[in-house]
Amino acid sequence: MSSKNSVEEYLVEELLKDSSNIELVSNFLQKLTKDEVIKLFTGYLAKENIKLEEIKIPLSIFKTKKLSSFELIVRFLKEDIGLSNIKIAKIVKRSPQSVWNTYNNARRKCSTKLEIKASQYDFPVEIIKNKKYSILESIVVYLKDHHHLRFSEIQKLIYRDQRTIWTVYNRAKKK
Repeated sequence: MSSKNSVEEYLVEELLKDSSNIELVSNFLQKLTKDEVIKLFTGYLAKENIKLEEIKIPLSIFKTKKLSSFELIVRFLKEDIGLSNIKIAKIVKRSPQSVWNTYNNARRKCSTKLEIKASQYDFPVEIIKNKKYSILESIVVYLKDHHHLRFSEIQKLIYRDQRTIWTVYNRAKKK
């Protein structure tokens, strides 16, 4: 990391400590590129020990059909939230080695950045902690039961076949 980035990160941290600095922070951030702003804030949030319930997985990442749900979530948590393999492993109830392998496989399969767009249906990362369900089952059950969405609506949100979504949901409900 260059010293310029370190200085910028320090300034942002100091400015964010006091809410009266909002205009100053705004002016500072306008001079940065979008990627620089994202990098600064993900670094800041990672340092601040993000609470698990505050992390939301954006459904827009599922547009990448080359990767499994687990690979997408691991990539998002690692690249966009800035979590370590150990923290991700604790969140998803897997070993750090499994997370490392999943991340590397995901990078090999698809090197393009994930598309991140917020929606009202983004789901909390804590729903995938339940080992009773697979990752996809957890997502589908959450969208169906929590938001009362139809299978055709879920299909549009997670870019999976509607029949797959129906099968996954019914399999989960039988458990």
